[in-house]
Amino acid sequence: MLYPRLGVIIKKFEIQPLIMAIALFYVLVFLTGLALGSFINSWVWRARENCRIITGRSICVHCHRQLNWYENIPVLSYLCLSGVCRTCHHPIPRHYIWVEIFFGFLFLFVFWYYDHYLGFGAERFVGDSIFIVFLWIIFIFDLFYKEIPVATVWLGVAFSILFNYFVLNYSLGSMFLGALLAGGFFAAQYCISRGGWIGGGDVRLGVLMGVWL
Repeated sequence: MLYPRLGVIIKKFEIQPLIMAIALFYVLVFLTGLALGSFINSWVWRARENCRIITGRSICVHCHRQLNWYENIPVLSYLCLSGVCRTCHHPIPRHYIWVEIFFGFLFLFVFWYYDHYLGFGAERFVGDSIFIVFLWIIFIFDLFYKEIPVATVWLGVAFSILFNYFVLNYSLGSMFLGALLAGGFFAAQYCISRGGWIGGGDVRLGVLMGVWL
């Protein structure tokens, strides 16, 4: 009886490091999602204030002081600062932390779904992840400011065309057809209602969805 039990114990300790490695990898995926959520918050605010999106350090939305690196850690910095700026003590927008947390779980779910159901294709996963980031930027901007950021939509269209053509090898004709059908569907509603049902931003969003999907 000793040998079978010993075999089970050895097998258990052989599997455990693998499980820990997988768990650690998923934690890293979640942390990446938190960082992307923080980037989305920054993008939305900068787009609203007509600031440069990529260049420049993060600043307080109230006193415009440049933030230190330890004030930019997703979720953790918000909690350590008790939700207020260290200098002016104005409250940090509460939705920042919720966007970070939600997108962390969303990114984790997308990774898990690819890993378990779609078969993990790195190119497809990267492309869809970036597309989801664009959609979330548009969603958050629309939620708080009641408009769709035009520049972000067209940047998403440009990215979709380049990525689908050069990486996924989709034809330009199929993307044009997708843009025509999806964008045309919303454009027809816009024309029929004379802008009463939907706005021009929805038409552009339809083009983005058509090109990618």
